Amino acid sequence: MARKIVECLVWLHGQGVAHGDIHPGNIVISHDNARERPACAENDFRKVSELEYALIDFGAAHVFPGMDSPLAYPETTPPEAFSSSEQKEQHDKGGVIDVFAADVYNLGKTLERELDAALEEYGKEPLPTKQYEEYRKLLLAMMDPRPEKRPSAGKVLSTLERGVANSEKEIGQSGWSQD
Repeated sequence: MARKIVECLVWLHGQGVAHGDIHPGNIVISHDNARERPACAENDFRKVSELEYALIDFGAAHVFPGMDSPLAYPETTPPEAFSSSEQKEQHDKGGVIDVFAADVYNLGKTLERELDAALEEYGKEPLPTKQYEEYRKLLLAMMDPRPEKRPSAGKVLSTLERGVANSEKEIGQSGWSQD
């Protein structure tokens, strides 16, 4: 799920679009053409299906023609549990925020909620231990309270595509690089 939603976010940001309201209620799952694949040998406690995911509800989206700086006033925000601190603060004050960084935060909170639900349902990590720990670190980076320290959606995707295998190398003293 994470990789597919992050791919969507990378594409949106590449088109100059910030979603502005990412949370579980704005992600739909399609079971059409879903096919079952075997679970990882280390965690064979459940079946894994390849599903399609999509973001919906673009009512809070911001469009930046010509890839202008992604700074905007957050007219609406995701539910409290998924909003970044800058979204909450600036929504009330009427200030601008980096809405791409806010999207990354919102998605990090959403993925954290999904991971926690899997842990609760299955009673153990849904990934091999090392990947699980590195995925948690990635989520924490996505939810950094400092927007300028969060990884870009592209950096999140490249880390996921590597299987979160080298995420330690991505994190430095000053946070994630934004390439």
